[in-house]
Amino acid sequence: MLENKFTRAGVFFVVAFSVPILLGLLTEGDLNRGIQIGVVMGVIFGVISQYFEPKPTSVEQ
Repeated sequence: MLENKFTRAGVFFVVAFSVPILLGLLTEGDLNRGIQIGVVMGVIFGVISQYFEPKPTSVEQ
């Protein structure tokens, strides 16, 4: 699933975006600030995910 670079970037973005929002909601923080931080973290993690490509696996017998 994560072999496709766009899928991998999307997964990293969604995870990094949702963490500050969930923490903001759980600690009764400001939702707008959580969204701002989530967008920045999502973009950063989405770009960084491109440097961590999965190693190709080969089945040899």
